[in-house]
Amino acid sequence: MSSREERVGNPFFGVAPPPKPASLIDRAFKAAFTPKSLGKIPDPVVRARARERARIVAFRDVVWNTLRSSVRSFPPLNSVHPFYRELADVVFGVDRLRHCLGALEWAAKVTRKVAAAEVRNLYRAEDFPRLESVRKRAMARMVSIVRRVSEEIGCVREAAARLRKLPSIDPQTPTVVLAGPPNTGKSTLVRRISTGRPEVAEYPFTTKGILLGHASLRGVGRVQVMDTPGLLDRPLHERNEIELQAIVALKWLADVILFVSDPSETCGYRIEQQIGLLREIASQFGESPIIVVLNKADLGGLFERGAREFTNACRDLCFPHLRVSAERGEGIEELLEVVRREFQGGRRRAGGSP
Repeated sequence: MSSREERVGNPFFGVAPPPKPASLIDRAFKAAFTPKSLGKIPDPVVRARARERARIVAFRDVVWNTLRSSVRSFPPLNSVHPFYRELADVVFGVDRLRHCLGALEWAAKVTRKVAAAEVRNLYRAEDFPRLESVRKRAMARMVSIVRRVSEEIGCVREAAARLRKLPSIDPQTPTVVLAGPPNTGKSTLVRRISTGRPEVAEYPFTTKGILLGHASLRGVGRVQVMDTPGLLDRPLHERNEIELQAIVALKWLADVILFVSDPSETCGYRIEQQIGLLREIASQFGESPIIVVLNKADLGGLFERGAREFTNACRDLCFPHLRVSAERGEGIEELLEVVRREFQGGRRRAGGSP
């Protein structure tokens, strides 16, 4: 995937983490005491004043430019697509990020004010000890400002590290989102649906990887196929961060939902638990078409017992359902045809646009 595609998808891909406070201070001191050409100034006091001024300004510029550049590298949070804004809130916390970026912005501005005030004080100093004292005080004050926001600097560093790793997804591209309990074969199914597509790649998604692939459907064109972290059958407020990320994807991206079930129960979840999760997804995301995938059809008798119960539930809910074996590639073409028909039906998610 090209860097351009990354930038178009994940708005946080290019954010720049600030250095650690100690490193930032070291850089500022190094810049301040790097020799600079002052030109020909015959008066020794005037020359000393120019030297101390250059040191204060160099120190200020490192702090100002570094903090401002980091803040400006983050996109305005109100302008990013709701999917990414809500995902950032789940992964890190939007209010927390706003506070930390605001603190860095404050530190940068106050650093400039301190430097300006101390430069003015230089012009009131008439001897070498006083000039040196003003410069030392200016640097000490600016160091204090950086240290005062050290916790917020760490916050922005953490946010940058986590948000840059979010998957690169185009919310405007037609998207199939896979949902269901853990270990039902969603990732295997994504690979089957996206077979032969070089865009398939793994992205770190907190403690679990997701798969994002692309497929081309006749009469529809290019679509995104997205695996989500496994959901458990429990209330929303009890769900962990990984599950909440799946909820965000279903809410903002899903044009078609493939609910991947495991009638064999080898995933570790009983049929009634899986059906309960299906009903909850239907109640929360019913605006998107839902296709139920009865996976692991290759497991014979284990599969058949649960498949009958799942089939009855699908009929009650009026959901199309298909038997497949993602492991063996059986039933995949039939599944893609059902997905294609749903897209051609023209129904798009309400959250598809910012």
